[in-house]
Amino acid sequence: MKELSRRNKQRRAQQTMLHCTGRRSFAQISDKKERSTGVEPSRLDVFDVAYRRSDGTFSDPVAEQKGEEISRLRREREQGLNSYSEEDMFRLVFGRERDGRVRCIGYVLTPTVVFGRQRAV
Repeated sequence: MKELSRRNKQRRAQQTMLHCTGRRSFAQISDKKERSTGVEPSRLDVFDVAYRRSDGTFSDPVAEQKGEEISRLRREREQGLNSYSEEDMFRLVFGRERDGRVRCIGYVLTPTVVFGRQRAV
């Protein structure tokens, strides 16, 4: 049991951003937002809900930096300075997905399910 505790402590120390929605999963956050707006939220919208506190501040400096970068890209798009889609902006801000994982979607959906089969370039 102590070994498991030690390993989990090491894994938690590697986290760079703090999710601040308690036990709600990304899928639950997405579903709730879709029911309230009638539109399926992008991964950027889910990130905003998951890492922003109820008072409007971000959970930590890394999340705040990512949030500011997202806001900047969205403002530029509104001004016609870029034509990035929400998905393009997500990839610019967060980088490449880890193998087998899709950020801000949940643990059930894999990259193949979300993005389809993609050929290596």
